[in-house]
Parts: sequence; C-alpha cells; structure tokens
Amino acid sequence: MRIARTFSFILMLVLLSCSQQACRRQKMQEIVITPDIEKTHLQRNHIFGQVKEIKQTVYAYAPTDTLKENGQMVSQSIQRYSADGYLTSVITLSETGDTLTVRQVTYDGNARELKWEERDQHGKLLESCLYEYDINHFKVGEKHYRNDTLLLHISYKTDGKGNAIEINQQFDSYSLRNTVQYDEHGLVTRIDEYEPNGKPFKYITIEYDNYGDEVNRRVFKSGGDLIEYTFKEYDNEGRLLKKIFEDRRHDMQEVYIYSQHDDHGNWTCEEITKLGNIAFQRIREIIYY
Repeated sequence: MRIARTFSFILMLVLLSCSQQACRRQKMQEIVITPDIEKTHLQRNHIFGQVKEIKQTVYAYAPTDTLKENGQMVSQSIQRYSADGYLTSVITLSETGDTLTVRQVTYDGNARELKWEERDQHGKLLESCLYEYDINHFKVGEKHYRNDTLLLHISYKTDGKGNAIEINQQFDSYSLRNTVQYDEHGLVTRIDEYEPNGKPFKYITIEYDNYGDEVNRRVFKSGGDLIEYTFKEYDNEGRLLKKIFEDRRHDMQEVYIYSQHDDHGNWTCEEITKLGNIAFQRIREIIYY
C-alpha cells in the first residue's frame, strides 16, 4: 500500500510537471510578435494601453540629493496620440508652462504619415518634413526643411513587405548610407553604417527576448571593437525595470531605473544616474482614452 501511494504521488508530480510545461509551451505559442513595419508609435516605444496624452517633465539634481523634489526642471513636453496609437502632436513647454513649439503630424486614411510641421508659439513655421511613398504605399523618402530650406533628404530601399533595407541620407555637401537586416519576426537585428566615401564606419546588433522586446543593443567599430552597449531588463509582465548604457570610448555609464508603473504597465518615474556631478529624474503623467 505504501509503495502504491508513493507511486501515485510520484505520478501526480510527473503529470503536474508535464501539465505546467504544456501550459508554458501553450503560452509561448500564444505570444504574438508584431513586426517593426506594423507597429504603431506607442508599440515602438514600448507603451501599453490606449494612451491619449503623455506629459513628461525632466528635473536635474545632484546624485547625493535625497530630496529630488529640490531638483531644477530642465524640460517639459506633451505628446498626444490618436485612439489607434499614432503620434499626432508634440508640444514643448517653458518652465512656467507656456507653449514654446508645437509639432503637428498629418496622416492619410490608412495611418500613413504625410507630413509634420513644427511652429513656434506665434504660429511661425520652424521646421517641417514631407513623406514620400511608392505605388505599393511603402515609404521611400523624407524631405526635411528648416523654413523653406531643404536640410536633409532621406531615401529608402524596401523589401517586399515595406521594410527599409537601405537608407541614404543626403545632406547639403555629403551623404551617409545605412543597411538594415531583420529576423524572421520582422524585427531589426543589425544596422550597418557607412562613411561618405563608402567605407564601413560602424555596425549595430540588436537582440530580443521571447516576447520581441529589445534586451541588448551593441555598437561596434567596423573592425569589430565594441564601443557602446545598452541592456534592458523587464519583469514577467513586460514592465521595463532598468536600462544600462555604456560608452566605452569615453568610459561613461548611465543607469536608468524605472521604479514606478501605472496599472497598464507603463513607467511613470525614471531615475537617470550619470557619472559625474549631475543626475536626472523624468516624470511621466499618462492620460488614457
């Protein structure tokens, strides 16, 4: 009888373990990774929920301060989004809350960006961008202007899905070229940058977790030497907890701590610790539809 009970107990543990593994496999199969080309602006920035507005305020303070409320405000902005997750405007504010600039984004009926215009508080046009598309409705170009002067023309070569696989930036007196590679999920995995003379300059590799969230970004010189590194840490619910950035050329490190999140999983407080005599705190106030 004791042997039978022991066998039954072991069998129960085995079945429970198999059940848990099957459940985990099922959850893994249910994960849907959205390709970069299909992401909304909110998804590209790892923001959850139907966000209507994000107000960001940045304070500077000494790293040894215990009362960060005594920090000095250095910037303030408001980002507004459509109900389907696309950026519609960006407003920069002064320390007193007055509007400094407004960037307005215009779309067509299929959520394709047509242009954006940035104006000052008096309505004067400062900068603008016009987007270009081919007959397949893939983005193939951007023209950036300051007042009426063309500053930058970006042209894209795309694959059959609309992913940009080559990017050419034409400035007034020189041009730069990037090539982009994607994985089977449509996520960017490598970006190669070339000098104006066509020689390789540096390349970037990007790694993701099983949910398609970026965890490692490395920047290498053309010869293979690592010069920059960014690591991101998430919890089991996908909330961003920490980001570490290292610049090995200048022996610098920045640590970003995300200690507060709202009910949707979006961080509301970002602590930025920098080597040296200054640190920052970014506060986000998020309004939902």
